[in-house]
Amino acid sequence: MMCVIAATLSFAVPHHSLAPASVRHRSPAPRLSDPPSAPLGHVFVLHADLRSLLTDATLYPTTDPVDSGWFPNAQRQNDPPPLPPFTSRQRVHQLPGTPAGAPLVFLANVDGRLEPQRDCEPFTGRPPLDWFVDAARQFLQLAAASVGEEGTRARCRRAQPLLALPVVGTGNGGARTASGRMISRLLEVLYDFTAVHDIDVALVVKGERRFSAAQALRRQMAPAWEDTLGARLCGAALELAQRATADELALFIGAGVSVGAGLPAWQELLTSLAERDDVPLGPGEAVVTTNYDELFEAAWRGAASDFKVLPYEADARSRFVLKLHGDLRRPQDIVLTRAQLSGAREQRAALSGVVQGPLMTKHLCSASAPLDTPQVVQGLLMTKHLCFVGFSLQDPNFSEVAETVRATLTGDSSTASRNLFGSLLSLHNRPLPGLRQPFLAELWPDVQQVPMDMADASGPDRLSSAQCARRLDIFLDKVSLDASTPTRHLLDPNFSGVFDKQQRELREALLLFEAELASRPDARAAAGFEAVSALLRGLGLPADSPALAEPDVLQPDEEGGNG
Repeated sequence: MMCVIAATLSFAVPHHSLAPASVRHRSPAPRLSDPPSAPLGHVFVLHADLRSLLTDATLYPTTDPVDSGWFPNAQRQNDPPPLPPFTSRQRVHQLPGTPAGAPLVFLANVDGRLEPQRDCEPFTGRPPLDWFVDAARQFLQLAAASVGEEGTRARCRRAQPLLALPVVGTGNGGARTASGRMISRLLEVLYDFTAVHDIDVALVVKGERRFSAAQALRRQMAPAWEDTLGARLCGAALELAQRATADELALFIGAGVSVGAGLPAWQELLTSLAERDDVPLGPGEAVVTTNYDELFEAAWRGAASDFKVLPYEADARSRFVLKLHGDLRRPQDIVLTRAQLSGAREQRAALSGVVQGPLMTKHLCSASAPLDTPQVVQGLLMTKHLCFVGFSLQDPNFSEVAETVRATLTGDSSTASRNLFGSLLSLHNRPLPGLRQPFLAELWPDVQQVPMDMADASGPDRLSSAQCARRLDIFLDKVSLDASTPTRHLLDPNFSGVFDKQQRELREALLLFEAELASRPDARAAAGFEAVSALLRGLGLPADSPALAEPDVLQPDEEGGNG
């Protein structure tokens, strides 16, 4: 699940949910509390659907402004938007007529199959990799100039603008067999670009093998993460990633994660609702989070994940998203006020007894019994390490459940457990500036505090919330990198040429093993071969490899011989 976190928490948003543009902020001068020598921009790698990202500018690998594959909601018109001709020199153009506040759209000719044969390599039949990479360079130059001219193009309250592009040419463009080298070349270009521009760039990949290759290459190529995050946050990211790979981590997501996608924070939403005459809601009634949107689900689906949404779906799928306070598609379930919170408790059953954790986290997902939401949360708190992102620990619903778990773990509700049951990723070390609130560590001593800025939120040298939110994006990108499995491309011939010496040695040994299996049908007929086959496929061995073929073995006759 962690490989999708960066895409989920920072950038995912449907195209129809566009918010007004926010003011662009340039990077501040370095401070003593900032990590030293950080690049101006950051390169994200997202396992996501390019169409679901909210950016300042996005490159689409098509020359057709109404390409249904990339623009499913576009309608063909008699007079499509005029575009300059795509030439061998100018391969990228900005789509005109973009609505105010909407992301800029750039189209690119990256279909190498249509290039003249004289411009193609004789041994591949396609243009050289530089031909594809040049289109990415042109996009970065044009988009950077457009963002700079606009001046207010930084969207969703991000501290810096965000550009996005796919791994060009590796879909239907003719360069699929060079996917590994293409990813390597693009990362080089993006790192060079972000070193001198205060603009972030997301390289969006589709498929586990491309994502694996990109993450493996980032571990070799990326600038030192300590220069961007500092040792404290790098250590915290590694700890969370290790918990994720050990299946010990569960995400607890609040409304704050949607702010980066242009939606209001929960207090802002409730305040704006209270000011409306047609909404019978007073500011004093607003006490709970409002994470009803579907941004997490959209981002997770963009990574080709299959899951269910609780408490609305009950089936055998093991992955799930639990919506504690309702869902946007079911407005009757949305919880806004204290009265609604109390009603939700009554409808979903009050806390009662101690629920066995393994039952709740392993077996309840396939049960058909009515869902007891507090007990699901109880089970997660007792069996998983929870990562709280964009969530207020002052939510009374959470507090009630957590206190019950505390009492169970310690035997005394007045004594906090010495074991940390979660980590809180917060923007500031103190919740709100200007208020006499205790530090978060004092409020929740059994929750590990991971603030993006250690300075007091009321102090003069604190980072802004937008700067902290961007640092949180980068932190989650580091968690994604550390938790990813960078070996799913190891045996895929499309990714050859991008391995270091040790990886090449391992790959060559495995290829010898593949050849040996291909020549031994009896070995492929063995009872344990299914596990070996699964391992090889998980390392990227193509499905049509002779080593994975069904063995042509004679069946024994009734006497036990082969006849």
